Amino acid sequence: MSFIIENGVLKGYTGSDTDIVIPDEVKEFAGAPAFLGKEEPFTLTLSPNMTCRFGDLLSEGIAVVNIPAGTTFTCSDCSPNHTSFYTRLKEINVDPANESCASVNGILYSKDMTVLYACPAAYEGDVEIPETVRTIGRRAFSGCTLIREIVLPDSVTTIDDDAFSYCTGLTSVTIPDSVT
Repeated sequence: MSFIIENGVLKGYTGSDTDIVIPDEVKEFAGAPAFLGKEEPFTLTLSPNMTCRFGDLLSEGIAVVNIPAGTTFTCSDCSPNHTSFYTRLKEINVDPANESCASVNGILYSKDMTVLYACPAAYEGDVEIPETVRTIGRRAFSGCTLIREIVLPDSVTTIDDDAFSYCTGLTSVTIPDSVT
C-alpha cells in the first residue's frame, strides 16, 4: 500500500500514481503534507470521511482536486494561490452534495455560492462569475497567469486583499459600481 495511515491519520504517501484516491479510513492529515515533493501532475480525490484544507495538500503536482460529499473542506482564507505549490492546479471539483463548499467550472465557492474562494492557478479561459457571488475572497485569483478576462456581476460588493495579485495575463476586469 502506498499510504501510511495511523488511526485514521494520513501520515505519508509513497506511491507514484497519477490518480490518487485517499482511502475512506483517512479522517485527517498530520505533519508534513503527504504529497509534498510529488512534482508529476496527478489527480487527488479526498476521502469522503475527512476534514481537510489546502495547507494539508501542498504539492507541486496536483492538477485536479476532487472533494466528495462527505469531506469537510475548510475554506476560510483557503486560496491555494498564495504559495508556489499549486501552479499546476487546473480544477477543483466538489460533489454537489458536499455541505462545506461548492464548485462551478473548476472554481471553488462557499456552499451558498456567495463567496468565490479560489480559482486554480492553472485555470485557462475567461471567467464569468455567477450572480450569487457577493465576495471575491483573499487571493482568489492570485497567480492565475492564464486568465485574460474576469467579469464580476453587480452582486459583488467586496473584493478582499490580493484577489488579483500576480495575474500577469489579465487584460480586463469588469468591476461593478456595487463594490465598496
